[in-house]
Amino acid sequence: MYLKEEDAKKKCCPVMTRVDKNEPIVSDNIIKCIVSNCIMWRWKQDMREPFSLGYCGLASKPEE
Repeated sequence: MYLKEEDAKKKCCPVMTRVDKNEPIVSDNIIKCIVSNCIMWRWKQDMREPFSLGYCGLASKPEE
């Protein structure tokens, strides 16, 4: 599923942890996606609207 950054930030991320304490980074009781600040975030290549949609690279690329 392709998402806008602001929508992806509302989704949970199962791999986000605090390095120093090995604890989840929790906000509003879920682990939040950090979107383009994550090395796994991938942008959908769309020449009409560059960098408007993306997806989590931990999952496979969404089907069109």
